[in-house]
Amino acid sequence: MKIFLDFDRTLFDLDAFHREAREALEQRGLPEGAYFASKQPFSTVSGMPGGSYTPERHEAELERLFPGNGLSLASFVRALNREEGQRFVFPGAEDFLREIADHELIILTFGNDEYQRYKIAGSGLEGLVDRIIVTDEDKWAAMRAELSSDEEAVFVDDHRVEQPALLPLALLDPLELP
Repeated sequence: MKIFLDFDRTLFDLDAFHREAREALEQRGLPEGAYFASKQPFSTVSGMPGGSYTPERHEAELERLFPGNGLSLASFVRALNREEGQRFVFPGAEDFLREIADHELIILTFGNDEYQRYKIAGSGLEGLVDRIIVTDEDKWAAMRAELSSDEEAVFVDDHRVEQPALLPLALLDPLELP
């Protein structure tokens, strides 16, 4: 059986990551509220407009909104991912992946291909899954392309907005995490 796993907010605590990045950058002089204000245009759900997040796009928007801030947000965010990404993996996620390793494990995540793979590598989870699929378009089309008509599959996801899209895929069994 194939088990598709979302990455952000399912295996990786993206909210804690961004909170820590914001706090550290505010200590370096970033105006309060600027981190999330400049990130907002890139907050997306699969299939919705907004564009894929990258630290470089975030930094460009920060500079547009707060010119001359002098902070290298992109370098900081990438370093935090690379050097400390494992700290943001939800407790138990690695054990969970090991426990279900007899199935085909596929991380299916929405976003910029290069940056999502960078985050997954920094998390230390890439060696625990069989494949990684990143899409900046329709997650469900990507999932459908992976399944034959008689395959069983499960999708583990945190996002209720995305779950109704599973209903047309009779092959999939939505599993909601608490």
